[in-house]
Amino acid sequence: MRLRDWRVMRVEVAPPAPGIFEGMIYFPYLPPGADLTADLELRFERRGRYCESSFGVATRFPFAFLTKTREVALEREILVYPAVEPPDEMFEVLPLVRGEWESFVRGRGSDLYRIREYMPEDSARHVDWKATAKSGSLKVREFSREDERKLCIVFDNPAAGLISEQAYERAVNLAASLAWHFSSQDAEVSFVVSGYGRGTDVHEFLARLAVIEAQADPQARKGPQAGMLRSVPREDALQEINLGSTGEYNIVLTARPRGSLPTALWNSSYFIFIGE
Repeated sequence: MRLRDWRVMRVEVAPPAPGIFEGMIYFPYLPPGADLTADLELRFERRGRYCESSFGVATRFPFAFLTKTREVALEREILVYPAVEPPDEMFEVLPLVRGEWESFVRGRGSDLYRIREYMPEDSARHVDWKATAKSGSLKVREFSREDERKLCIVFDNPAAGLISEQAYERAVNLAASLAWHFSSQDAEVSFVVSGYGRGTDVHEFLARLAVIEAQADPQARKGPQAGMLRSVPREDALQEINLGSTGEYNIVLTARPRGSLPTALWNSSYFIFIGE
């Protein structure tokens, strides 16, 4: 006798995406063969994907006794980016990031970085004679390197439940604001998101942040070693995400504790701890 085997599994069903427009547009009169349009101002309270599969056309003509409605299939999708308006945290972080970044990329360019003491390996054409005359010792000018102003913004997506939902949304908005700000600067900017790899298009980065959620990895929930930097101490992981490469400075948003971060990244990265 053979009996059928049954296997029961718990499956999490994703809720349907919210609709784009839930209201109603009213036209008092639509002449035959005419086209009428209405301008709408939509406001979305949260980032994410909003979908619509159809809309209804209703009329109470001619006597207003009954309402006749016809459903029209029309699939539409809107992707709402995170807010790129600078939050309060950005005004606190931005001066520190700029200072660390400029210090990292100092070299020979057109932007004056500092005036310092002359070193034997310095070229005589960089001597600042005015500063030398005032100080009595040989001074040279040091410039920021224009050809190596490379910046990478990294969103190290934490595990689900590691930080509060409010803190998570603030981190997403901060990453989006930093990306939007530095993408307009005179620099080569790239973006990294856990699980997606590296990209150079700011709109692609914002699109990923629009739908990103905390990682639901059961192994990651056991501790704060979640996200892309979980295996960073291994050399192969460093090569994979290309953090700490020569000439590139990184802004890393992470929920990992300070003591768990690789020491090799501190010289070339500015860390923003999103859970604090």
